[in-house]
Amino acid sequence: MDYYSLNRVILIGYVGKDPEVRVSKPSSAAKSPRKMAKFQISTKAINYKGEKPRTTWHNCYAWGSRADFVEKYVKTGSLLLIEGKLDNYVMRDAEGQARKHIYVCIETISFMPMTKPQEAPAAEPAAGEGDSLPEGAQDPIEKENPFL
Repeated sequence: MDYYSLNRVILIGYVGKDPEVRVSKPSSAAKSPRKMAKFQISTKAINYKGEKPRTTWHNCYAWGSRADFVEKYVKTGSLLLIEGKLDNYVMRDAEGQARKHIYVCIETISFMPMTKPQEAPAAEPAAGEGDSLPEGAQDPIEKENPFL
């Protein structure tokens, strides 16, 4: 029986601290050293109960050219859009207990525009105020749109 599955992650969040970059040692599987960048981004969970939003930290790993990009451009406070897949590894702690670590394996990474929160819009004009154009003026939307 065939089963279908999807392992896709899309996150938008802020970098918690400057990325940690390492170069791996050559091994039998990887003949040449590979660069790896590791960092965390935070996301806020939407809460409908009126409680304070919950922040979640996501471990992110990038290899090769993506690690070069992270090393060169990504800093604490950067707002990023990350796409990738979830992966994991098991590591033994000091007591010999197996600890499973889950992380995002980055496939694409880009910066999001940093904008200030918008102020509340000005009050709507009362009915009849500001609805009409001055004498002889043409509506710019009608002027540019030949279909109106």
